[in-house]
Amino acid sequence: MYTYYRILKKKDKKRYIRTWIKKWKKDRNLYGHMPLVHKLKENYPDDYKNYLRMDSHTFDKLFTMITPKIIKQDTVMRHRIGASTLCDLIPETCRAIYESLKDEYMKFPTSKEEWIDIAKGFENKWQFINCGGALDGKHIRIVPPPHSGAQYYNYNNFIQLF
Repeated sequence: MYTYYRILKKKDKKRYIRTWIKKWKKDRNLYGHMPLVHKLKENYPDDYKNYLRMDSHTFDKLFTMITPKIIKQDTVMRHRIGASTLCDLIPETCRAIYESLKDEYMKFPTSKEEWIDIAKGFENKWQFINCGGALDGKHIRIVPPPHSGAQYYNYNNFIQLF
């Protein structure tokens, strides 16, 4: 009887580890990307800015500029986008962003000297030689295709597209 009592006490002392997660992140796998963005915009403006790396005004302006260039026909049967389709859409979206912003915001170097000046700037500021620019990345959680192995697995222990 005493042994049984000790086992029960040991179970009571067992430490339960709880992981804290923001409310909006719980729903991200249930709904698509745009409902998540709308929810962030309405309820969590700081998280919205951190998630998209821009404020809502900037995102809305960019979205309005590129939508005519990237819009696709919608069908009733579609539920989100597959990974292979998304791999085609990302370069297309990047081209649309570049085409929309290049004249006003993105001055692309046109000569060898301009490229060298940019590389010198990176070397002087960051001690990073032969660098012509820098980008930010975003990991996108996905449900991997069957039999894809470790192709979509990343170092953060989740399955991702990029």
